[in-house]
Amino acid sequence: MHRNSRCIRTITTMKPEETYKKLFLHMTTNEPHKGVAVVVVTRIQRSQLMQTRTRAGAHSFFVLATLIGLAPAGQQLFASATSSGFIQFASLGWSDGVSVLGSWKAFIFTMIESAPILEMSIVLGLVLTCTYSLRRSAYYFAKLSTRKASSYATA
Repeated sequence: MHRNSRCIRTITTMKPEETYKKLFLHMTTNEPHKGVAVVVVTRIQRSQLMQTRTRAGAHSFFVLATLIGLAPAGQQLFASATSSGFIQFASLGWSDGVSVLGSWKAFIFTMIESAPILEMSIVLGLVLTCTYSLRRSAYYFAKLSTRKASSYATA
């Protein structure tokens, strides 16, 4: 009991640097096995590779799906533009520009009223989705093609 109290008094009266040095002097460190680092890094690389492949496949699927969906949406846009008279007004503005300039306010309001807004929105949304997915899939496929076959852990 006497010895422990003397040791505590000695430690409390020492400078902090000396206290830390004395505390950690006989401390042992546990080191992992030699192959653990290689296994962990290899597993992380495999996981990243699978994630990149999954994302590339998902974005490629979205590109294909939007291209397939663009055909019926485009047909619906054309049918709606034809039935509302939008195409006739647009062709009038293209062919007879002088008469359109004379009454441009009435012409613009007629064009806006006859425009198939919903169909245009759907087609524009599909085009934007297709271009974004195409961009992302190209990024992930480029990332897959530039990936080295060897592991960084063994290098």
